Amino acid sequence: MKKQVTSNILNHTLILLCLFFALVSCNNSAIQVIYLKCENMSNPLGIDIPQPVLSWQIHTHANNVYPAAYQVLVASSIQKLNENKGDFWDTGKISDGSLFQVKYKGKPIETGKKYYWKVRVWNKEGKVSEWSKPAWFGAGVMKNEDWKAKWIKAPNLPESSMPLFRKEFKINKNLKNATAFVTGLGYNEFYINGKKVGDRVLEPAQTNYDFYAFYSTFDITEYLAKGINCAGIMLGDGWYNQNKAFGIDLSYGKPVAICQIELEFEDGKTETIISDSDWFWAAGPVVTANVYAGETYDARKEVKNWCSPGVPDGDWEPAKLASVYPPGLKSQLMPPIKKMNELDVQEIYDIGNGKYIVDFGQNFAG
Repeated sequence: MKKQVTSNILNHTLILLCLFFALVSCNNSAIQVIYLKCENMSNPLGIDIPQPVLSWQIHTHANNVYPAAYQVLVASSIQKLNENKGDFWDTGKISDGSLFQVKYKGKPIETGKKYYWKVRVWNKEGKVSEWSKPAWFGAGVMKNEDWKAKWIKAPNLPESSMPLFRKEFKINKNLKNATAFVTGLGYNEFYINGKKVGDRVLEPAQTNYDFYAFYSTFDITEYLAKGINCAGIMLGDGWYNQNKAFGIDLSYGKPVAICQIELEFEDGKTETIISDSDWFWAAGPVVTANVYAGETYDARKEVKNWCSPGVPDGDWEPAKLASVYPPGLKSQLMPPIKKMNELDVQEIYDIGNGKYIVDFGQNFAG
């Protein structure tokens, strides 16, 4: 009797172990779709390519598992994507050999809109994966005619000054999304309501200004509020006006800027804020900002509240439309330059006549 009981226990144990390993094996062979990217970037803004490349990777614990087919959904809202409605693109089940990336071939991408997408795949046995987690990409300015903004300049800009530009605008309704397309040559920093937007520095990247300049794209929804808002651009010479180090022959002219803000409201209506002669300019604290000659910053010339709603300090004049500027604009999609570290001052030397040498303790470029 004991032997029979022991035998039954062993049999049941073996059955349970077999079931356990079968379940583990089944779970290990499951495919997950991960690392969704658009043009090799995770959730990027400013995609101005009509047919961007969408790519993904797969994750599984099993060996020799690879996808045999895929399906991509691209939707105009996260709600539609969650309902598995690809109103901008639904590939259906595709087995064309492009199993980890595909060129977008859906409805035309519209300027400033955000698109949500996800992927699922089938293995060679025909088993389908779960849908990936949602990803998204934001469109840039898709066509030249979509640029409503104008290039502006600061007329009669003193030789020893870099301009500040500002524009107030009013928001009366509940805001859904706000996207800004902006550039200033040679370098610029973009502000909303007194705060610098993003953490990029030294933008835009250098281009051949005879042909085009790069613009940056920002989601500024969280920077805006109901009521009066203010957009501002701080400019520097950068690569555009290299008149300090190499002479006038390598200068394209005084700094210029362009800015277009697309507002989308919860009621579905839209509004566009553009740079034009309704903007104002004043001389700022940056005296020179040249790539090779360096930057001179005069804190005595700081303009309080220059990019805040209301009446700022300083002498403000109307901007003028620029007559000289690059003929084309492209979205800057390469990784931006960012501040990576800060150095503390080690010692300050008084050398007389109101001049000082500040020692940061190490040599560095910049």
